[in-house]
Amino acid sequence: MIFGRLNMSFKLKIALGAVFIQMVTTAAALYVSVGFLKEYGEREIILRAETAVNLLSASAEEAILVNDYALLDSLTKSLSEHKEVAYARVKNEVGSTIAQNGKKEFLSVPFEADSRVSKAHDGSFDTYADLYSGNYYIGRIEVGIATGTYTRFISDTLREMFILAGIQICTTLIFAYLLAHILTRQIYRIADASARITAGELGVTIAADGNDELAAVSETFNAMSLSVQNSHERQQAILNDLEKAKKFAEEESAKIRAILETVVDAVVIIKQDGSITAFNPAAEKMFGYSEEELLGKSVNILMPHEAALSHQQRLDSFDFGKRSAVIGIIRDIEGVHSDGTHFPIEMAVSASMIDGEVYFTGVIRDTSERKKNELELINAKQAAEEASRAKTAFMAVMSHEIRTPMNVVIGMVDILKTDETDKNRLSKLESIAGAAENLMGILNDLLDLAKLDTGKMELENDNFDLREVFSVTADFFSYAAAEKGLNLYMFMDESVPEKVKGDRHRLRQILSNLIGNAVKFTPTGSITIKADAHAEDGETVLHVEVADTGIGISGENIERIFEEFTQADQSMSRKYGGSGLGLAICRRLVRMMGGDISAHSTPGKGSSFIFSVRFSAPDNIKQADSEPVAVRTANPSVLIAEDSEDNRNLIKMYTKSIPVKITFAEDGQDALDKYKSGRFHLVLMDRRMPVMSGDEAAEAIRTVQNLSGDRIPVFSFSANLPGETDFPQDLYDGHFSKPFKKKDLEDFLNSVFPDIVKTAEEEDLRISIDPDLADLVPAYITRKTEEIAEMRKAAENGDLEKAGFIAHSIKGTGASYGFEIITELGKAIEESAKAGDKNSVIRNISRLEDYTAKVRKILI
Repeated sequence: MIFGRLNMSFKLKIALGAVFIQMVTTAAALYVSVGFLKEYGEREIILRAETAVNLLSASAEEAILVNDYALLDSLTKSLSEHKEVAYARVKNEVGSTIAQNGKKEFLSVPFEADSRVSKAHDGSFDTYADLYSGNYYIGRIEVGIATGTYTRFISDTLREMFILAGIQICTTLIFAYLLAHILTRQIYRIADASARITAGELGVTIAADGNDELAAVSETFNAMSLSVQNSHERQQAILNDLEKAKKFAEEESAKIRAILETVVDAVVIIKQDGSITAFNPAAEKMFGYSEEELLGKSVNILMPHEAALSHQQRLDSFDFGKRSAVIGIIRDIEGVHSDGTHFPIEMAVSASMIDGEVYFTGVIRDTSERKKNELELINAKQAAEEASRAKTAFMAVMSHEIRTPMNVVIGMVDILKTDETDKNRLSKLESIAGAAENLMGILNDLLDLAKLDTGKMELENDNFDLREVFSVTADFFSYAAAEKGLNLYMFMDESVPEKVKGDRHRLRQILSNLIGNAVKFTPTGSITIKADAHAEDGETVLHVEVADTGIGISGENIERIFEEFTQADQSMSRKYGGSGLGLAICRRLVRMMGGDISAHSTPGKGSSFIFSVRFSAPDNIKQADSEPVAVRTANPSVLIAEDSEDNRNLIKMYTKSIPVKITFAEDGQDALDKYKSGRFHLVLMDRRMPVMSGDEAAEAIRTVQNLSGDRIPVFSFSANLPGETDFPQDLYDGHFSKPFKKKDLEDFLNSVFPDIVKTAEEEDLRISIDPDLADLVPAYITRKTEEIAEMRKAAENGDLEKAGFIAHSIKGTGASYGFEIITELGKAIEESAKAGDKNSVIRNISRLEDYTAKVRKILI
């Protein structure tokens, strides 16, 4: 023995031995206790972290899939309210935080997962769990458990133990000597106390009389007893904490169960062998089974036999580490009710690994009602499409059936007006003609609307002069405005380009409708047209405002005016007429052209219509126009297939003065027979005829031409709008539209047969006036005469820029009114003005003055 070799008293040896033993025992106790506390505390914190992560993962997975951020916020908030939880956070698949709650000092620290509690230097043990829906990564759970309590506990315990150890050692050293005096007396006390402790009476102490070695031993014994008691109490507290954690886990489990019981969709959880482990009330209601009936049974009972066999094979072959074709995918399948009936369901399945065992969670929704609604929608869509096709077919038939007699009415009135000298009868004929034109305008609006409804309206995309469209359109309405005593102003901003690419006809249609309405509904005052433009994404955005000082529109009616068959009020319809389609068509056309239209108005003060449209940049290379059909012959012969006797009679009357031989056919078969037996230079084919349609006859004629090698032009002759190209272009060389006037037919035949002799006067002056514009010509020529005088004055004063500007306006309107020479001379003056050639400008102005003087003598 160590102390046996020392030269000291027995009491001192006992004292030193006791101290040595106490030191060794205390050091061992400290080492074991601290190690145990550290290991237990660290394991407890890790366990709490894992429990928190698992609970939040189980609750948050479905919420992430359905983007239920409110539920995620509630879950993280509920979890972070626990004292030991520093924070709880949920991230989506791209790493963005979608829900988090906890203490601010931990939320602000960047997340870094900890492998050991002792390495959690930021006061929080951080851990996480990745969430997968099948093999698809859907998000991540991050949880922090506060380690401050644990650290303080270990630190306090160490301090207390070291203090206690120091006290014990000091006490032992002081009283060890006394222990020797009372050793024998104290032996029994120690034995008795030991027995009581052994019996479970912790904290027993004995009297330590004297100051001998036994007294010191007694003190040491007592200290050890109390230390054991304290250790037991601390262990009991830890056990209590564990019990609380268990209770918390049970509460969370109850919450999850409550969610399952209240969720609207059916939720079924199974193991990999197919046995059902959870079956919520929604599933009970959907399938007709109670949870008690199905727990532990195969899920295959809920699906058809063949589907069950396939499902079981997928379960047997499922590998959690590999991607599955059904996990995380919403599938439409069939379910089987408890009464054996099959019904459609929508199901999404997720897989999870719990304690080494795979569980599948199926979220199921009964889609019977949805399928029924989808079928009803499909049927309704088909019915609507059939109705739309029927409407389109109806409009096509009505186009032909109405426009054909309208052509006769307009044509006969035109002929009667030509021969009539009685002013009273002529006035009545003018009324008939005006009414017929109005009806034709309504019919054209209806046809436009039908094309817009069926998506058959196509926009042209050609280069054109944008400023010329405005100039021509404004000039067209200037006479009507002047007759009512209205001032018509037009302001074109410098930002409006001269050349753009788009549909000039639809732009003019929009402008004509808005300006025409302004003239119609403005009794006094003025009409102002403003236009400006700006570039955007390589296109020209044109802004136009047409404002008037007319009767105005009330606030409640301002939006209704853009609806089909709608006017501001019925009294306006009775007073001013109209179909209520013009503005509706304008809005659709504007939107097709990439813009929008709106209106502002004050009753009694006027209205303002504002719209914008988009045009492409014009092509740099001028595109060659398609060559017109021209037949060089002095004695043309024309075969006209027309089933309407009235139209045939009208054509006969129209062509009396034209050196053209006309042969009529009453149907398609008659046209084919006469073509085979005769020789013609042109065929006009009505497309809708009895016996054989025009298209069939045209196809047969083309077959004959291919065999003979003699191809003559065949034109479509139907009630389409002028300029339309929806006729079969592989059958026809062009199109002549109904209804038509005498001038239309003459111009058409003159264009096909350029060798027809015209009158000398027409040949010299090249006058080609549309009868519809005849009443506007005198005022037009008078205005042009005034403009020419102003242009001469500007040129003589050296202001070629102003002269060129006036020439541009004259150029844009001459041909539109039937005076091609005015357009040609206006263009020549404009070009000379730009080149700075004053002599050429004045010379062409003189030619223009001579021409207008001749025209005035003939027409005014």
